[in-house]
Amino acid sequence: MKKIQLLPILVFLLVFMPPAYADDDFWFYKSSYLMLQPTITTYFHIEGKPNVRIEYVIANISFFPKQTNTQGILESYYEPVPKIDKDVLSFIWNGPSLGKKEITITNLVRIQNTPPKVNRKVGFPLKEEDIPGEYEVFTEPSEIIDVNSRIIGIASELASGEDDAFVVVDKIADWVNTNILYNLSTITVEASQKSSWVIEHREGVCDELTSLFISMLRSLGIPARFVSGISYTNLDIFKNKWGAHGWAEVYFPGYGWIPFDVTYGEYGWVDPTHIVSKTADDAGKFTSQYIWKAENGISVKANGLDTDVKVVEIGPQKIPFFTISAYVLEEEVDFGSYNLVIGKIKNLADYYQSLDVYLSQTTRLSFIDGSKRHVLLKPNEEKSLYWIMRVDDDLDKDYMYTFPVSAYTIENVTSVVSFMAVDDARHYSLDYINSSLMQSRVEEKLVYSRNVKLECESEKKEYYEYEKPLIMCVMKNTGNVFLKNMRICMKDECMEKNLGITEEKEFNFTVHDKEMGENEVKITASDEDVSKSAYADFNVLDKPEIVLGDVEYPFNATYEGDYAFKIDLKKASKSEPLDVDISVKFHRTPVNFHFGNMSNNKRLDVSFEGSDLTVGRNNITVSISYKDKNGKQYSLESRYGLNLIEPKWWQKMMIFIRTLF
Repeated sequence: MKKIQLLPILVFLLVFMPPAYADDDFWFYKSSYLMLQPTITTYFHIEGKPNVRIEYVIANISFFPKQTNTQGILESYYEPVPKIDKDVLSFIWNGPSLGKKEITITNLVRIQNTPPKVNRKVGFPLKEEDIPGEYEVFTEPSEIIDVNSRIIGIASELASGEDDAFVVVDKIADWVNTNILYNLSTITVEASQKSSWVIEHREGVCDELTSLFISMLRSLGIPARFVSGISYTNLDIFKNKWGAHGWAEVYFPGYGWIPFDVTYGEYGWVDPTHIVSKTADDAGKFTSQYIWKAENGISVKANGLDTDVKVVEIGPQKIPFFTISAYVLEEEVDFGSYNLVIGKIKNLADYYQSLDVYLSQTTRLSFIDGSKRHVLLKPNEEKSLYWIMRVDDDLDKDYMYTFPVSAYTIENVTSVVSFMAVDDARHYSLDYINSSLMQSRVEEKLVYSRNVKLECESEKKEYYEYEKPLIMCVMKNTGNVFLKNMRICMKDECMEKNLGITEEKEFNFTVHDKEMGENEVKITASDEDVSKSAYADFNVLDKPEIVLGDVEYPFNATYEGDYAFKIDLKKASKSEPLDVDISVKFHRTPVNFHFGNMSNNKRLDVSFEGSDLTVGRNNITVSISYKDKNGKQYSLESRYGLNLIEPKWWQKMMIFIRTLF
């Protein structure tokens, strides 16, 4: 018997956190509010020849904390005292002397950790009428936030097929965060680089990442603006953990401006260390401006802004409004096998939440595609995330191994699951795991397909059994991606269609296999990403039919007699005969009847005289014609014989004369 050992596993939380996240238990991230005291200092030198007359120097500073919906300015201290004009502080020196002049701006700021709550879908693309006129500037390229074909192409590809603006913005934010390297190189530190430079070089700092993010949104007609401010970072390269930072705000009709920090991976919200100081349509807008009036030979040399923040008060921790449940595809695997970890993320809130979920690292177990997964959850939505893992193949065959893995978020919402690795257990290949993963993802896409509108109906509501019902369908591409080789099927009969963006096509199916009575047929349109179904119903009728039933009439008649011919007409079908004409013809002019339709049995009673007959045998002909709803003609005819007996000579003469004329 093999020894059994539960291998003690140390679960290491991977340090995949964005630059904003500190190591001290993420106090700011989890707090419901922060009371902060930021101090901004700067100085400049007035240089020139002695005794040169200087009339004044003005320093206009636009970089200082502003009042917002989540940021309250409780107290403000300035040295010297400025003139305040909305977004600008003007510090004025009249007749100053040469030398160093200092500026100090101190505020007491309370920042609520209350992200805007988007609780319904905002349609994409945005409608022009939903964007206020004063915000149109935030949909246009600017000097640094420029737009080129590469930016348009990548943004359009990411937005392809989406009709939800929040989804589009979230996808672009995650793409920038994942694909643009945060790099404090000289060229990006000295000056903000254009978005076209960033998309080519794939690197930059917060300004570059934010500018590219805004450029991609503007290329799709989504208003976005640049935000300058102060925030906290834990990067070792920064001695001062509080420093200048840039992020974005995106306009959503009905909700206003919502923050997105692609550098920190905070989408639809920002943590409460973000102190808003300035918003602009471009990253290159000045934050400090110096104006002076003096004789020639005077210059002003300014220094940059220095920031320092004191944490005055930390609010209680926020409660996360989502859950995580982790599962494994296989409970027991062989050494060297692959396995799949599934994490189900449930949004408990009635608003969108954007999250990063991580899987803990365990010894002797390796990730195939990293530990981080990004997910956007719509209100009360649940989604599945997947990680493929591989067990080392050089484990000791005398032991059984237990591998615990933990799916977790930065909010410390965690779910732990484990599986066994045993020598000679079933081996699961990467192809097997990928096949299982593909099936799971296909099923999810089929359930949540929203890209095609399919409507079908029968050409008519009723058909006769001799007809072939025609099903007429209209399919419209309601997304914004070209759909190739859409497979449209009715049972085993299929066709393929290509469908351009917003394109609408018509197509028909002929039903060959039908049943009497009510019928319903299903038509499906699908490809790898889209599945849609429509139903058409119709009724099948039998052919209308009339049969002749019992007949009453005399077989022998005399010239002087009065007689009656009675016959039953029976409706022998469920469908109604329409436009029914009946003719009962003796020797002379027939007697005619007409019915608009025949919904039940009828009895005809025709009177005639013996003088209407000819000598000998006579035929009474009953002719019936009718139609169905299609106008198709039906007819039947039947004859009945009777005799005129014992006519007198003059009666025969009368009959002869009548037949002549």
